[in-house]
Amino acid sequence: MAEHRTHANSLFAYAETVDALPAKRREVYVAIRRLGLATRQTVAKEYSIPLNAVCGRVHELIEAGLVRECGNSIPRHKGEKPRALLSVVKPTEYVQPAAPPPKATTKDPRLLSWAEQTWHREVGARPLSWPLRRTIDTVLRDAIRSAGVDDRELVGPTHDELKELAKSTAVQPELLL
Repeated sequence: MAEHRTHANSLFAYAETVDALPAKRREVYVAIRRLGLATRQTVAKEYSIPLNAVCGRVHELIEAGLVRECGNSIPRHKGEKPRALLSVVKPTEYVQPAAPPPKATTKDPRLLSWAEQTWHREVGARPLSWPLRRTIDTVLRDAIRSAGVDDRELVGPTHDELKELAKSTAVQPELLL
């Protein structure tokens, strides 16, 4: 059986992540580490931290890979619900979370061309009363914005704006009397 060896870079990344924690998050991390296994409620009670602050910090610590849920507590009283048990991830088990994908910052000419042509064909050429016009308008505008261009500048006002404009400029029959 091959021995699992932790790379020094992993231990360094773990230590660096813990050291960089903001004060409130570090306070909850240290509380869980000292308690060993704890519920959010136990951390709040033992360390006099509001439960809503504990829950938010625990969520952030789980996302950072420093804390994990590892089962449920056993209810001590009738009617009590089991609660999630938390533990600190050991440095040897730490896996640095993947970075989020980068946001598109460049214009994609193919997407832009397709979205603009499709908008003119499927939305611009249809009456405001067409049932699918608003939905298709929204989807194609999202594609235009994803390509890095201002949709209003390229294809004009949105479906809803045109409907409001049509409604405000329509002549009311009772006003003709």
